[in-house]
Amino acid sequence: MVLIAASFAATAAALVASGASPVAAWSANEHRVVGAIAKYFLDPETESVLNTLIADVGDIVNATTWADDVKGTAPYKWSASSHYIDYEDIVAVDLNATVTNVSCKPVFDAVSCPGGYCVTEAIKNYTNRVDIHTGYSTKLRGEAAKFLAHYIGDISQPLHTCGKLAGGNGWLVKWNGSIFEPAPYSSYRHNLHFIWDQYMIEADIYLNYNNSFDVYTQKIIDDIKTGIWNPDYHKWTHCDNPFTTASGRVVRSACPDEWSADANDFNCETVWNRLGKNASDTNVDLFTNGYYEANKEIARLQLAKAGLRLATVLNSVVPNNGKNTRVNP
Repeated sequence: MVLIAASFAATAAALVASGASPVAAWSANEHRVVGAIAKYFLDPETESVLNTLIADVGDIVNATTWADDVKGTAPYKWSASSHYIDYEDIVAVDLNATVTNVSCKPVFDAVSCPGGYCVTEAIKNYTNRVDIHTGYSTKLRGEAAKFLAHYIGDISQPLHTCGKLAGGNGWLVKWNGSIFEPAPYSSYRHNLHFIWDQYMIEADIYLNYNNSFDVYTQKIIDDIKTGIWNPDYHKWTHCDNPFTTASGRVVRSACPDEWSADANDFNCETVWNRLGKNASDTNVDLFTNGYYEANKEIARLQLAKAGLRLATVLNSVVPNNGKNTRVNP
């Protein structure tokens, strides 16, 4: 098993108590979980070719954090909006005397994906570029693989498919008695987005998985292979409308529009439930009021989907004889 985070044991208790540094998307360790799951399910030829394409970062686990690492640099600032799609949801916190029903109906338009820069279109673009048959250079194919490794993780996080208050970044919360980040980030307030990115998952790991990302990741793999998700895992990579690359290759496991809709459903089902009365109400503690217990398994499920989908797409388009079939654990 790939070691996800050697430093986790030293920081886990603080994460449960009050959180950690501000992050975007799943945090680095959570993205690495996606990469470790994908690595397990990669075909040997896929992994061999892929490691040549992404030699600058080493392997698929390391590749998962690259897009976050570079998005603040001058050459890649344009990519910041490609980490999410801003669907306009009506969720539990919107309900009042006149608005009585939640509604999560993903609509692709100039609001949700301005100028075509959003996570669904980014995944399509880079699936096309990494396809060995579309003729891109080794350098560009490697860049595409690194973007895919990250964005397929991003699109599984429900708040990356919801435009409300910047995907929950603007909804302040309390976490296990604290409304502020710990030092040295104590000027930052806890918000809903960060709960999903990191705190909820790492509290689960600390409390239920022996304080180990590796144990957590292996349990996800086991649950796909023979456990609770085995009867349904094939549905995660089934596409009603699969993406076709410029080479004419139908990538039967790639359908980012459908993946975004899948993640977005949770915004109506649970993500925006059990919160305070408004975006500034931090009287409700999400660690102790049932929110954490209601959602930690959803977060684990979404990481599992992301890892399996990433492996299946890469198995289809990276090697010369890509299988273009679903992973069979």
